Amino acid sequence: RCPRTPSTWRSTTIASSARRAPASRPPSPAPAAKSSCESKQGAASTKLAASLVAGLRAGLVKKKLDPTLVGFITEDDVVTSDVLEFIPTLFPQMDRIMGGGWPVGRSVELFSPEGIGKSALMHLGCKGVQTVGGIAVFIDHEHSLDTQKIIQLGIDPKRLIYHAPDTIEQSLDILQSILETLAEDPPPAPVFIGWDSVAAGVPEAELNEDSVQDSHVGLVARAMAKGCRKLVGLLPAARACLVFVNQVRDKIGVMWGEKTDSPGGRAIKAFASIRIRLTHKKVLRQGEKATGQLVFAKTVKNRLAPPFQTASYLIDYARGPSPELSALQMLLESRVLKTSGVYLVPEWNHELRLKRSDWLTYMAEADFREKVTAAVQKLVEAGCTGGASTEE
Repeated sequence: RCPRTPSTWRSTTIASSARRAPASRPPSPAPAAKSSCESKQGAASTKLAASLVAGLRAGLVKKKLDPTLVGFITEDDVVTSDVLEFIPTLFPQMDRIMGGGWPVGRSVELFSPEGIGKSALMHLGCKGVQTVGGIAVFIDHEHSLDTQKIIQLGIDPKRLIYHAPDTIEQSLDILQSILETLAEDPPPAPVFIGWDSVAAGVPEAELNEDSVQDSHVGLVARAMAKGCRKLVGLLPAARACLVFVNQVRDKIGVMWGEKTDSPGGRAIKAFASIRIRLTHKKVLRQGEKATGQLVFAKTVKNRLAPPFQTASYLIDYARGPSPELSALQMLLESRVLKTSGVYLVPEWNHELRLKRSDWLTYMAEADFREKVTAAVQKLVEAGCTGGASTEE
């Protein structure tokens, strides 16, 4: 459950609203020595590229276009596709497998069967962006947002923009307007945009049908393909991360391989930098009463870190997704917290005795929470995934 070799990919969540300066990048490895033949070929191709760029820029000037649209990339340059910051998921193990958290300037797809906790993880993303001074946008196609749960989770409703659209086209137009406004005047902190969910979206043509017997093929896929093409280019300038929540549907007639697929066409799959599949791991109980569930996450696509990494996190049925209780489980499994009868004894203070029922009370204390966070981060850096050694 805890691999010996820690990941060498990006695993640090940017917990500051300020953008990272390009100078903070790790130094590039020294280039390999070149032979004389390679040096001559390189010089010739460099000269050819410079000549080509000069010609292209001259052509752009004649067409009254910006000549800087074409150029070269140096080690110190930052292009719009570079991910310079992340929004914390508030689960360190999830941040690790994603490459740092919710990537600002990119899109992410969460998909799973019903009742796993996709929306809950997205709600926690709204809280995560507020912890770094940003705002959240919630597009509620399912019309199922519970205000009391949002407030209980610690989300400030005054920094949560809510939209309950009638059609997919309507939400795409509004989202495009939001991103264009943000791009014109970039915000001081990142923006988290959650779309819940793709499968629940109704195309305008379908809404205007006279009968449910009317049939239109591919309406959602066409709308999402057109919308994604417009939106992904606006995300970096708007300093936003767009998260699509999606369901799964059965593939008819499939005998082997994946028997389910996420609806909405292939555009979301193609444009998403990270795709995370969530599955049910186990139900947590106190006696006969179900109190929560352990969720298994797997990155089936990742452009920012190695794909096919796994992690688990806990959802408490009373409180929602709980980083505090997930930390408790991880520390118990790794023996950083040891049991002594009905008491828990932390590794950093052998004199402290606390009961499970007092865990959340202790986590409210800044000093104790800081020690727990440091212990969890150390485990995550060592490769612990929160109990997700195998998919169940």
